[in-house]
Amino acid sequence: MTSVLNVDTIADKAGTGPVGLTKQSAAKMWVDVTGVSTASINTSLNTSGLTDNGTGDYTVAFTNNFDSGNYSVVAEVNFTTSGDAQNTRISSLAAGSVRTFGTNTANAAAADCRRLFNTANGDLA
Repeated sequence: MTSVLNVDTIADKAGTGPVGLTKQSAAKMWVDVTGVSTASINTSLNTSGLTDNGTGDYTVAFTNNFDSGNYSVVAEVNFTTSGDAQNTRISSLAAGSVRTFGTNTANAAAADCRRLFNTANGDLA
């Protein structure tokens, strides 16, 4: 027999916060950023804001922090605005944010990215 569960909201036992994902390997944060002109978040999960720190340098803040700066982040960027291939690196991890930096592969110079994608896995606070 098949069961169906239809709900509008799932909250913690006290009814005041989100349910903790335990014994699951679901992503705890992901973000899709447009990094040109005025950098902006296109769509995301568990993000509260974006800071454009300069050319190719972005910090994504979390709505719900990780328990420490020890979590895993995968970052990927699309091409630069001029169409050149681009590299990315995580420049810092904090419990409440991740900072990502993009460079042009042709000359290693900092470069704004058309799109930036980050996904984070770890334990939330």
